[in-house]
Amino acid sequence: MFELIVYKDMFKKSWLRNRTHSEIKKNYNELYKSRWKNLCFRFSELIVESKNWWIVILTVLSIYIISGLLNINFLNILEIKYETAKILVDQRASNIATIISITLVVVGFMINNLAVKEPFAYRLLFKKSYLYPIIYFILSVIGFFIILSTLRDHLNEFLFVRLVLTGTYLAIVVLFVIGSLFATIIKFSNKNEIKKLFRRELTSEAYKHLKLHLLEKTSKQIFNDTLQSIGLKKYDFWNNFNISNSTKVDVGYYDDKQQPKEVERKVVYDIDIEGIAKIVKNSKTKDLSYKELFIGDITTSPHESIIDLDEKSKNKLKKCFTLKKVRNKESENNNLARTFFDEKIDEYSSNGNHKDLEDILDAYYELYEIEIKYQL
Repeated sequence: MFELIVYKDMFKKSWLRNRTHSEIKKNYNELYKSRWKNLCFRFSELIVESKNWWIVILTVLSIYIISGLLNINFLNILEIKYETAKILVDQRASNIATIISITLVVVGFMINNLAVKEPFAYRLLFKKSYLYPIIYFILSVIGFFIILSTLRDHLNEFLFVRLVLTGTYLAIVVLFVIGSLFATIIKFSNKNEIKKLFRRELTSEAYKHLKLHLLEKTSKQIFNDTLQSIGLKKYDFWNNFNISNSTKVDVGYYDDKQQPKEVERKVVYDIDIEGIAKIVKNSKTKDLSYKELFIGDITTSPHESIIDLDEKSKNKLKKCFTLKKVRNKESENNNLARTFFDEKIDEYSSNGNHKDLEDILDAYYELYEIEIKYQL
């Protein structure tokens, strides 16, 4: 889902994430899409997940609500009478239900006859064809037609006619999305087309990792430069490690019913480095040092990054960090293409399949060129 912290970035001009992206854009602007394309990309990445069905339904519901409340000009192109709308509402629901039943039969047949029957191919098919959101969209349109049919005697004539018109336009959109679905699935019946899609997915995955790498590297540099510019020194564990002066800690004993509570690890999503600098300057403690942090870093207590800071300032420091939960599944999904290609190179090597092996090596050569271009 669109997380709230994504929107917060627009208003956090002095925060580390925003400053890091600005710095990367100066050197690698080609890695960034326009704001509109980026929002569309995020939305498309969001709705392809089967668990996010509710977003599609809410989108369709929003279209109905907006069309009913606002006088949108293009909805006035067609004029239908109230009596005609009462007949149409049942017909449209029946028409779309027939279309989706035929569509699912055809899609099922085509999926069973894919040129490459690999789990990764099926996963890529669902992603590229937008199969889940298309099905949810069609079911939503049918559902709202049924609701309209049920409420026909409880809605005023203007609103009812307007909603039927909106549903009719959405029914036309259904035809286009089904056509797009068929066009995408047909590509997966061609082995060469599937290979091209595999390579594009591998390259796309590589660029995602590249941006993450640049984000971590650049944010670390900005974090270091900012704190060092206000007089802090980077914490050195070995210089501060003194066995003779170390404090003894009573770890205690725990039985089976009383275990030490495990501290939850979090991912550093953003840091208010200007806020940290202000807190440090106002702190009564002098000669402070810091532990290095960066965007994407996993930590249990980021507010402990400033060593020997007084408790009052440390409590203020907690507000300077935006954290996210560690999601192992998300990291696994970011390496699906590379894992697939690694498995295939072992398989083709052992089977002596030289032609397919050459295709894999060509794909790896593209990754090598990316590494050379961006000096990874």
